[in-house]
Amino acid sequence: MGSPPPAHRVHLLEAGSTRQLGAIARRGGPWRRVTFPALVAVIEHPDGVVVVDTGYSPRAVAAASRGLSRVYRALLPVTIDPTRTLAAQLDRLGLGPVTDVVVTHLHLDHVGGLADVLDVAAEGPEPRVVLDRAALATFRATRGWAALVRGWVPGTVPDAVDRLAVDPSDLPQADGAWADLGPLPGGRDVLGDGSVVVVPLDGHADGHLGVLVRARGAAGDGGGDDVDDVDLLLVGDAAWDVRAITDGALPAAPVRLISHDWSTYTATIDALGDLRRRRPGLVVLPSHDEAAIRRVRDVLA
Repeated sequence: MGSPPPAHRVHLLEAGSTRQLGAIARRGGPWRRVTFPALVAVIEHPDGVVVVDTGYSPRAVAAASRGLSRVYRALLPVTIDPTRTLAAQLDRLGLGPVTDVVVTHLHLDHVGGLADVLDVAAEGPEPRVVLDRAALATFRATRGWAALVRGWVPGTVPDAVDRLAVDPSDLPQADGAWADLGPLPGGRDVLGDGSVVVVPLDGHADGHLGVLVRARGAAGDGGGDDVDDVDLLLVGDAAWDVRAITDGALPAAPVRLISHDWSTYTATIDALGDLRRRRPGLVVLPSHDEAAIRRVRDVLA
């Protein structure tokens, strides 16, 4: 499979959350509201900082308070502390500049903090924004009910993204250890050293991406032979609960109505399960599985 790529320190942050019935995310889950954190991964690279998704922000919540988007906010009430936005947490950690932002997809809980990040970056070199350009074009052209059923909130993706966007197809193909991802399409190398790779995970939303990163473990020193390094696959909303991938515990039936393509969604989950069986050391992490995030955070602490 090739030699492992370099490992980097990865911070798993939460930029806001929503609450919804646990049984929606997983059949057999609790019929009570549980917390769905908005996960943001921050990768420290020698050449800068890579951010995967941007969570919620107060200005994004304000955008969701206008027009039909108010339905979105009513169904998914957001909790966001202004001191816990992605931009505020990056500042406290002393991390920067952000050189790349990978957007797994264009839902509010993944792009809500993007404008804040770009505002900070305006004082220096602007980051690349890696996302599916076709999805972005559709987002720009979609309003009203059509946007609502896609889970899109107009006004949450800054105009500057059109200029900064890099489509995965514009990146070099991944080679080395992640050249072959089995049932998944080939990945694309974000940084040129194989340490951060985007891979299509279609089904949940238009142009959905996942991100592979070799993360430094709790006892790791970043060496290539360090058994404490972790191959981490951030799957965004390709699954809401890791048990969908490990045990086939799919979301409740109504989720079909809000999925971009349900048959592709379930095929992607099957492919992720297959990949995990082929690579037993691979850690798969959804964006909203609170227990799974806590476990992986302990490994990376």
